[in-house]
Amino acid sequence: MKLKALTMTTALVAFTCFPKASMDAVARSNTGHTILSAMNESQQVVFLTKAAASAGNTVCSAASASRPFFQGFDSEQSAYWNITCATEAFTVMIKNNAEGSTSTMPCSLLRSIGIQCYTKLD
Repeated sequence: MKLKALTMTTALVAFTCFPKASMDAVARSNTGHTILSAMNESQQVVFLTKAAASAGNTVCSAASASRPFFQGFDSEQSAYWNITCATEAFTVMIKNNAEGSTSTMPCSLLRSIGIQCYTKLD
């Protein structure tokens, strides 16, 4: 749990270095997603691999990861991102809450229930 909080706190601090969106737009959006979207690709890889690692996925490290991809939002404005690691791809859900809580699932598991990674959500 501390790793997630540290990661989001670090991202919040880093976000101050990026151009700011209007406060109205930020207030209506998923703040964790807004922060992640403002990062460059290598920063997104680090953030997403830390989220995957905090969920117990040991196969994912920033050194072996690539292809951060934003899939879209669900009806509760949780954001879904994909990341490919050395041996597995993962979906990271960033919840639309004050903490920017994350959940991670392997794409192979999602595929088994008919959900494809690296495709835009409807």
